[in-house]
Amino acid sequence: MFFSIVLHNHQPIGQLPWVFEDAWRESYQPFLETLAEFPDIKTGLHFSGPLLDWLEIEKPQTISLIRKLTSRGQIEILCGGYYEPIFVIWPREDGLAQIEKSKARILELFGVEARGLWLTERVWEPQLAAWLDAAQVKYTLLDSTLFENAGISEAQSCGLFPIENSALKVFPINRKLRDLLPWHEPHETIEYLRRVQAEHGNSAHVLFGDDGEKFGAWPETHSYIFQDGWLKRFFEALQNEANWLHLVTPSEYSTLQLPREIVMLEAGSYPEMQEWSGGNWRNFLERYQESRDMRDEVLRVRETALENAEAYDHILRAQSNDAYWHGVFGGLYLKHLRQAIYAECAAAGVLQSQQTIKIEQDNNDLIASNNLLRIGARARGGHLFLLQSTPAKHNLLATLRRYQEPYHEKFVLTDWYPRGALLDHFFDEVTTPRNFQTGTFPEEGDFTSEDWQLSDDAGVLRLRREGGVWHDGEFAPLTIEKKIALRENSGELEIEYSFHNTGEKPLELWWALEWNAVLSGVDWPERHYHAEDHTQKLSLETAASFDAVTNPIIADTWRKIRLEWNFDSPIAMWHVPLFSVSQKEGGAIERIYQQSAFVFHRRLNLAAGETFQTSFKAVVTARSAD
Repeated sequence: MFFSIVLHNHQPIGQLPWVFEDAWRESYQPFLETLAEFPDIKTGLHFSGPLLDWLEIEKPQTISLIRKLTSRGQIEILCGGYYEPIFVIWPREDGLAQIEKSKARILELFGVEARGLWLTERVWEPQLAAWLDAAQVKYTLLDSTLFENAGISEAQSCGLFPIENSALKVFPINRKLRDLLPWHEPHETIEYLRRVQAEHGNSAHVLFGDDGEKFGAWPETHSYIFQDGWLKRFFEALQNEANWLHLVTPSEYSTLQLPREIVMLEAGSYPEMQEWSGGNWRNFLERYQESRDMRDEVLRVRETALENAEAYDHILRAQSNDAYWHGVFGGLYLKHLRQAIYAECAAAGVLQSQQTIKIEQDNNDLIASNNLLRIGARARGGHLFLLQSTPAKHNLLATLRRYQEPYHEKFVLTDWYPRGALLDHFFDEVTTPRNFQTGTFPEEGDFTSEDWQLSDDAGVLRLRREGGVWHDGEFAPLTIEKKIALRENSGELEIEYSFHNTGEKPLELWWALEWNAVLSGVDWPERHYHAEDHTQKLSLETAASFDAVTNPIIADTWRKIRLEWNFDSPIAMWHVPLFSVSQKEGGAIERIYQQSAFVFHRRLNLAAGETFQTSFKAVVTARSAD
């Protein structure tokens, strides 16, 4: 019988440099070195674009080793979407550009033409068959569970299957082997393959496909796979069965055997992804507003980037999938990955000259930008969700709402509204920095969760809501209007507030303005904030309360960006750090600092029919991040 091994090696756009280094040392390089010791062992390998780019610059010896093993027939290189996009959520043209770039780089670095494609996160939808046909991809790999949904059991899914109405063929990825490798001793894999041969005969073909990082980079795998000799024992076990077990690359098998029956596969992915996503990857975009915001920003900037090759490449880079979803670890919860998406969008924008104020409408959002700042206002909650410094390529509002995740066995802190800026709360007397941090404070108004009227008046964004607040046991009417002015060639926002008591009774209110901010990290003193004393750098990890401030500042000296507020009169302030709780590789739970909430609050006493007005400025100062 025939057996193929395919490993997928990937690091995302925005990944931390030491993660590349650790994965190379713990997994990529020792795997290739071990493979070189066994000339009869063949494998398919896929390297994502960001990883290939890093290897070419930092580890040219690894590129040389891959080229050597490829030339002697041990390795078949698979292409993919160069920056690892989830193809189905992006325009077809972008997907084809990603594949073309991947194939071109493989030819450039290794001198071979890729025939097969590793599909990002194995997220499949039927229309992809036509895409891959157009890209001249001969085959891809999909999980056997997709075949089961088409009525072909895993026991029957041995071989190579043509897709209906397409030249594309698909190898099923064997689920049993994904459970065995590399977690069990090699003899268990051999025993399983013998059972497959006994049932399906000598022409049967089984394929194992999975992440290469499981072979050394995952927690506690390096020692037993390499130091304890698991990989060598596995390769030796395969060699010892060479009289009946033939190792082939996927392309070799495709030329040896006739394909199986034609199949039509419905949308799906690997079983774990199906569970995390609720059955369809697109559900992540519904569940996480932050994912939608990143995707929408990429598509907005893309519209003007298509005619500039360098800008368009930044758009393709911004499609790197990891930041857009969350399974059991990482992804969306890692702010450096979210920030990387916005940085690519900003980089694309820098390449397109803009001197005047530009206003864009996107459904219920308004986007205003000049050459220094890009801001986004949303009708729901009447808040800012985007505050991007173009020079620093940093979005100060790449925040994360805290979600209840399926693996949260115990109560965790969650948020009932998105953590943006210019959010308007009305507090009860029991509200404290602590219950604000936990999200358990009572909300007396309806301004944070309901829709506002949103309009553009000659470059000034206007938000207005005729809402209300609970006061003395009654829901009293209150109208709030706020104006946000962005001027040409300026990093300053001029913000005006107007509160109008439209009721017949006086109102005594405790108003709070919430403004969240995200820096590149939390390490003090490089990242810090000032209250009123600008000589004192305060920690972002500690909650604090201040009776009166007029010019607070949050700063990131590593990223060379700071945000300061200038109030026309003293106002009380809380600094509230917000942490998420998520799982990481290996199953451990980690507490991650996501952002700081600055809560500016004051008492308002409004007679019936009275209007109160106040104003302040928010100033983003930045130097180029290049």
